[in-house]
Amino acid sequence: MSQTSAEQVSRQGTSQVSHMEAALPTYRRTFPGLPEEVRKARRFASQCLAGSATAEQVCLMVSELATNALRHSRSGHRNGHFTITITVGADHARVEVADQGSHTGSVPHLAPSSAEDESSRGLAIVEALADEWGTQNPSTVWFEVNWSPVRSFA
Repeated sequence: MSQTSAEQVSRQGTSQVSHMEAALPTYRRTFPGLPEEVRKARRFASQCLAGSATAEQVCLMVSELATNALRHSRSGHRNGHFTITITVGADHARVEVADQGSHTGSVPHLAPSSAEDESSRGLAIVEALADEWGTQNPSTVWFEVNWSPVRSFA
């Protein structure tokens, strides 16, 4: 991955990351809070996870969380932004989407929805596809996906 497509950063010293995970490659990018940036966020995730078995699922979840950041937080306002951080291991990835917080200070949560609803499905999709997910604070949603390493048979 080129430096222009993703800034690789060190996670050492971050209290939520174990010492072992601190050595894993981590990519972070901040996007302007504009609707057209959701597509760029998906492309960023795709580049970070090129070749992984779950890249398409991760891109879908990134798209949903980026859209939520624009719709439900100050990130979607003038001069707003959101940040995506992706840590990639041999058999898993952790993705964090941080926004600028809601007007009310509420924490992202699953909202009840029906089959007829055209919105309110973002976290339900994350719930269905991620192996684990949660909120780190009122403005960050994270998820993890695991995959089996590809084996070579001779």
